[in-house]
Amino acid sequence: MKFWKETAEDTYRLNSLTEQDIKQAELFFNMSLPKEYLDLLRLQNGGEINCNSHPCPIATSWAETHVNVDFIMGISKENGILKTPYYLKEWGIPQGFILFSGEGHTWLAFDYRHVRSNPPIVYIDNEINQIIKIANSFDLFLSGLYIEDAFSNEEELNDNLEWHYTKTDLERLMLTNDIDQLKGALSYITQEIVDFSENPIDIKWLGDKFLNLSSHFDENVRIEVANLVWNFFMDVCESEILQQLMSRFERDSDSDVRAYVGDIKEKLL
Repeated sequence: MKFWKETAEDTYRLNSLTEQDIKQAELFFNMSLPKEYLDLLRLQNGGEINCNSHPCPIATSWAETHVNVDFIMGISKENGILKTPYYLKEWGIPQGFILFSGEGHTWLAFDYRHVRSNPPIVYIDNEINQIIKIANSFDLFLSGLYIEDAFSNEEELNDNLEWHYTKTDLERLMLTNDIDQLKGALSYITQEIVDFSENPIDIKWLGDKFLNLSSHFDENVRIEVANLVWNFFMDVCESEILQQLMSRFERDSDSDVRAYVGDIKEKLL
């Protein structure tokens, strides 16, 4: 199946991309855009796509299991990602995102709040003030796109998602070097426990895992831990656990991890 949809009128299909366009965009944002995104735009600079959905780990105002994806914006000041600053101001979205799909109340974005390259992909729902990570990279985001009508029922959809992790899965992955799966499991379990569990034992269990993984050898895992603590866990955990985590983040060798301490303190005010 072709990625780009062939339509007579496509508002988001822009003039062919040049290497100069790419350089100017990266200077504009002072960020490195994902290689997979640029490779896609070199074929066609934005437009409507044949898929229409992507799995989401938690329910949103759109649906229980997925978010809508009708198009991907290319590089341009009109109907392209260079209009991001305007949209952020217009819709009250925090700085650090580059929006590449959506309109008004819901958006898909590259999350550059704590990285300068290879950002995770998030779904921003202004209706209920949610920011949800749906993929660890644009490459994984592309691989998760699908046509919603292809699934006849909820059970069949769930069988095709990569989001079904258990606490046992997380504990097993902590003993492996599969970083992407570990990050995915940690994100899924965190949001499941924070959003749906009222059991204090679950919160304590998750806090212990965060403390363990805050010393992980891979900085990407430690960044993910800090991000999840700031986004979700700090609102439900005991102050003692949060202080221990913040102390570890402050001493981390990675500047992205250390940056989360300021974000957590600001959120506590």
